[in-house]
Amino acid sequence: MRTKDSWTTSRLLGRRACMTTEAAGHPEKTGARFKVAIPRPSGPWLRGLIGVSEDILDKTPTLRPTYTMLALIVVNAGLLAAVSMLALLAKFLSAPWPLLIPAALVWGWLIFSIDRWLIASMQGSRGVSGGAFFIRLLLALFIGAVVAEPLLLKIFESAIHQEVEKGRIEDRLHMETALKACNPVPYVELDRARHDRCKADDKLLSVSETPAAAGAALERTRDRQSELKSQLAAASERIDAAEETVRRECVGESGPGLTGQAGDGPYCARAREVAEKARRESGLSALQAEATMLAGRMPALVSAKRSADETYERQVDQAIKDKLPPVSGDIGVLEEGMALERLSWQNGFAFVAHWFIRILLILLDCLPILAKKLQGTTSYDEMLTARRMKDEAKHASDEELDQQVHLAENRIAMRRSVMDERHRLDLLEQEDHSARRQRDADLDARIDALAEKLRRRPRPTS
Repeated sequence: MRTKDSWTTSRLLGRRACMTTEAAGHPEKTGARFKVAIPRPSGPWLRGLIGVSEDILDKTPTLRPTYTMLALIVVNAGLLAAVSMLALLAKFLSAPWPLLIPAALVWGWLIFSIDRWLIASMQGSRGVSGGAFFIRLLLALFIGAVVAEPLLLKIFESAIHQEVEKGRIEDRLHMETALKACNPVPYVELDRARHDRCKADDKLLSVSETPAAAGAALERTRDRQSELKSQLAAASERIDAAEETVRRECVGESGPGLTGQAGDGPYCARAREVAEKARRESGLSALQAEATMLAGRMPALVSAKRSADETYERQVDQAIKDKLPPVSGDIGVLEEGMALERLSWQNGFAFVAHWFIRILLILLDCLPILAKKLQGTTSYDEMLTARRMKDEAKHASDEELDQQVHLAENRIAMRRSVMDERHRLDLLEQEDHSARRQRDADLDARIDALAEKLRRRPRPTS
């Protein structure tokens, strides 16, 4: 019986020790019911992207999902920027999509890195001050506006292209009207003011030839015909008047300048001479010949003028076609942006929709910093701040210790220098003392030698 109780107790203790050991490795798994922890290496990796310290987060395990979701928001913002750049590059370049993906990923990585820095710089209880947050939010808004625009143009691409085509057709019609006004068909010479205005607007077309010469020739001929008609009428009137005078004089009618004598007398002959002279001086034959000649030339001049007008009209039409911008063709980002603005002002739904989507895309790009701000100060931030303060205090203590060590070393060096100085002074003093004794000894020896020499000298006898 005792053996069985001992075995049961040992089994329970072993099971409890095993559970305690596993729970120690996973503090978040302790509780009334124990669950087996499934390792998820992606969580720490994602949180590490935004600068989360796992050893601090281990003390507040309930915040792991929060910071994992925050990291996913940052990653999604980078992916959104990459997609935006891919759409923008696809508009400018005709390269295949696989060749554009690396450049789009570089842009996405740049935006992702900036968002990482924004989130990492806001961690800690002292990292969310109003001024700093405003600057970070302003930066995020600028980035969001840049990222949102290509996506917005892609969303409304069909309507934008229709608006661009419509605008190009209207611009083409306006320009065509202006070109035809400055280059009229049939050809009409412009007055000076209108010519200068058309030249300043670059609306004058250059053609190889104009019907001006043919028109001038035809106009001169018509003017000459009008003059000849007047001259012929005047000459005929003078000749008719002279012949009427001859008739009346010869039949004997009375009147001013008439004799009233009938018959072929001298007055009648004289009247005939006057009439013949009037006929000769009138040049009626020459005028009639010139009129006949001009009438014969008119069909050729009219045909030449018509041919010149047709040629001029064809050249002007071709020059206008060459001058007009094409309706189809590549559409630039600036042109698409202007078309979107026109479309939004023309249609209330388009105005609301495009601004709603634009603001939504900007907010999506600003979501990392907004999410961090809405998250507020967490226990992780407080512990991170405490660690930073501890590190700062430790650093300050280390600096003070290094300074004290440095000062102590300086004092020791100074003390050693003083002692070395004293030792050297003592040595110098000893050497000086020895030198003086040696000099004194040498002097005594010389004195003794001199005295001995004097003693040995014989004394003089008196």
